[in-house]
Amino acid sequence: MASKWSMDRWQWMIILIGLAAGLFLMGSFFKVQEEKNLPPPVASDAQAVQGESVKEWTMKDYEEFYENSLREILEQIVGVGQVTVMVNLDSTEEKVYQTNLQTGKQVTEEKDTQGGTRTVEDMTQNSQVVTVTGGGGEQPIVVKTVKPKIRGVVVVANGVENMQVKAWIFDVIERSLDVPPHRISIVPRKKGN
Repeated sequence: MASKWSMDRWQWMIILIGLAAGLFLMGSFFKVQEEKNLPPPVASDAQAVQGESVKEWTMKDYEEFYENSLREILEQIVGVGQVTVMVNLDSTEEKVYQTNLQTGKQVTEEKDTQGGTRTVEDMTQNSQVVTVTGGGGEQPIVVKTVKPKIRGVVVVANGVENMQVKAWIFDVIERSLDVPPHRISIVPRKKGN
């Protein structure tokens, strides 16, 4: 009886180890799949303090990211065939830095020789970017990074001759990228391409 119990225990341990290894492999597979569609990385304050370098994204990097993401979504819409997307950005990303704002107010009362008085108010404001010292020297503290504004989107696709399909594409672009309709162009693809 004792040997049967120890045999069952070993079998359960082997099954549990196999399940754990399977879950680990599935988790790493899904992580790789998710990393393909990650948004552009942004340097955190901790990375700035430690002096770690984070690749700065150029306008071209952002445009390619938006184009690829949008193309993948649009190809999933019923009635849409092959899709080509062009995204034109208005500017690069904007970083908002932590600042110390100092304001001052000075009130001066002046009297003239004829008994009149005049009050003069002088307001001053001084803003200074807050920095931290880290391995890479002085680094400004980034409060947030604002994505670049999109100037326009062009979509060339099969199936947009159908007005409902075209309306769906307009809706997806407007809602996902916050682009007004007058900055979106959707045209049919040539036959045979």
